[in-house]
Amino acid sequence: MVTENVAQGGTEAGGHIGTAPHGKRNGLLAIGALGAAALIGLFYWQSAKSDTAAAEELVSFRQSMATQCKQEQFARPVAKGLSDLYADSSRMQAVVHDQLGSLKRGQPDCEQIIKSLKSVDFPVE
Repeated sequence: MVTENVAQGGTEAGGHIGTAPHGKRNGLLAIGALGAAALIGLFYWQSAKSDTAAAEELVSFRQSMATQCKQEQFARPVAKGLSDLYADSSRMQAVVHDQLGSLKRGQPDCEQIIKSLKSVDFPVE
């Protein structure tokens, strides 16, 4: 009888060979991996959202500079390199934000705005 049981893939006692299955551990690992993937996705989604807001502010600033300060260089479309540079520079964003506020209040000092932009390496002709 024992010989028949072993020949059919069993053990002498008729139990399982090897360690016990780790279903709970594997399930927790899968949940952890899904949670990590969700956090990474959330991070990239949030980064893209803030980059879009920064790009919109840059376009608004350039339009205001073109109309109020009569600066032709700001009337052209935004170069891709400038958009990337602006999105990566919190200093540049802070200066542009401040200067956009100055433009929206009216009576801007255009020369001072250009000096401020140059101080953060904003490409100005």
